[in-house]
Amino acid sequence: MDRIRIACAQSGGTESPFFFPFTQGLCSCLNQDETEKLSTFSCTIHGLTLRVALPSDAKKLVLLLDSYGNSSGNYEDLEIFQTAKLPTIIRNMCTCLTHRYFIVFFLCMNDLPVAFFQVDPYRIQTLSDIFEKKLFDQWNIFFKKPLAFSELTDLHQNQRMVFLTENFISEKFHARFPEVDGDFLQYVCESLETYVYFRQELAGNRNGWLGNISYAILPEFQHLGLMTALIEQVELWLKCTHGAYLFSDRIAQGNQRSIALLTKQGFKPTGSFMSVYGADYKTRAHPCGNFVERCVGFFKKLA
Repeated sequence: MDRIRIACAQSGGTESPFFFPFTQGLCSCLNQDETEKLSTFSCTIHGLTLRVALPSDAKKLVLLLDSYGNSSGNYEDLEIFQTAKLPTIIRNMCTCLTHRYFIVFFLCMNDLPVAFFQVDPYRIQTLSDIFEKKLFDQWNIFFKKPLAFSELTDLHQNQRMVFLTENFISEKFHARFPEVDGDFLQYVCESLETYVYFRQELAGNRNGWLGNISYAILPEFQHLGLMTALIEQVELWLKCTHGAYLFSDRIAQGNQRSIALLTKQGFKPTGSFMSVYGADYKTRAHPCGNFVERCVGFFKKLA
């Protein structure tokens, strides 16, 4: 887990102590009827066309993706897409309706994408699989007894914290992450509580999913209200899917533009936390990765 090795809860006055650590794994596949409906999506925003990504867009995306992490006008710790990985990223974005594991919307000027908005769906079964098969493998090294997903999620939150506390090997954790000053146990406990909450919210909705969002816009098109209008239109069209919630798993507390954008769109802040990044997460401010960043998540229930 080198891209985001660990995270720890921070004290603060955030509205909801939810955490979304499960975006590290494979997301859920959209239903065929959802992608068929989304394939017809098209509207105009301030003279620009908003539509779903197409394979023909592939050769036009490098400028937009390069600006995401490299533009001096953007937050300096946005991940820089590595050149070697760009062909795979571009292929996946432009064929999203084919493999159906996420949906990508492009805002275009004369067919040139100037902004993107991506939604990655996670159904409850996918979340439980990620906890059991990935997250627990990473967290278990800091506990005397292996974490058991079904047992822990059936416990009351207080009982869950008792189990975690009694089995936590704090010396091993702090030896591995001496730079972290947050509460790892609270993060684990609240992450599981996040799963429990959404499992209850989606009970009876077998196809319902949470959508993790990501977005970018070319610097010369910023501050024109385009991303706000884009998100509003996307949310309208997501009504034809089984999407129940949108969320952003982590926004750096220093990234005030994204925080202002999501707040304006009615997203609620989650608990604050610290992320520890490995060497794979390269940014302008940290070209070698390996840094700690204070973050907050956001989520919103779709009407």
